[in-house]
Amino acid sequence: MNFFGLKGRGMGLVDIMIALAVVVIALIPVIMMLQHSTSVMSKTRAYIIGYNLMMEAYEWIMAMPYDEVTEDLNDSLLKLEDYTTDSGYTITYPKSLFRNMGNVKRYIQIDEDTATHCKYIELTVEWKNLTGDRKSKMVYMKFVKPDERVIAGN
Repeated sequence: MNFFGLKGRGMGLVDIMIALAVVVIALIPVIMMLQHSTSVMSKTRAYIIGYNLMMEAYEWIMAMPYDEVTEDLNDSLLKLEDYTTDSGYTITYPKSLFRNMGNVKRYIQIDEDTATHCKYIELTVEWKNLTGDRKSKMVYMKFVKPDERVIAGN
């Protein structure tokens, strides 16, 4: 028999080593691509969770009366612990939610302008992940007293 010009000879050790080297060289980019996609997926998941935590707090703040929006919320509503609302609902954050995210914090800073009856609120969500610190920040929200609201465009 004549397989690939070998004329009855078997494959030698050198032939096997060359074939193995070609296979390994071909697999290296595939393995690196899988590793990179896993890392990107983990980062994206963390950003989505951070964004959702920020939007959750934003919606709570916008539903609150003007006078109750203070930095005291950092010690109650904005903590990422079990929280029971005034109406009796309990909000629970499972530990598995923060997988690959360490030291997750959510807080607000408020600058109040008494002349215009506005509060400028900066809502921040911070966390640490495998590649270092990450911070997702929602820039200033303008929160106006209900009796002082101005029609848009005026």
